[in-house]
Amino acid sequence: MKPISAMTLFAVAAALAGCVSPSPYLDTRFSEAVNTAARAQTLNPTPRAASPGGLGGVPAAESIGRYNDSFKAPAATFDVIAPSTR
Repeated sequence: MKPISAMTLFAVAAALAGCVSPSPYLDTRFSEAVNTAARAQTLNPTPRAASPGGLGGVPAAESIGRYNDSFKAPAATFDVIAPSTR
């Protein structure tokens, strides 16, 4: 039986090193940056059982009605640079 040379042993070790997962630490922290950014952008991460602020029912309904009415007729247009001769 021939002895194994150092070069062969190195080649086998290098080939087996390619099978090892390169990022076990990174895999455990996967999506941590996204979760941290989402938590930082949350307005109130610990809400209390309180009434929400904002518009009441009647003003909200009126504003929705005005918004919907704005699509019934196009807005009036005008010339900015020079009056048209039409």
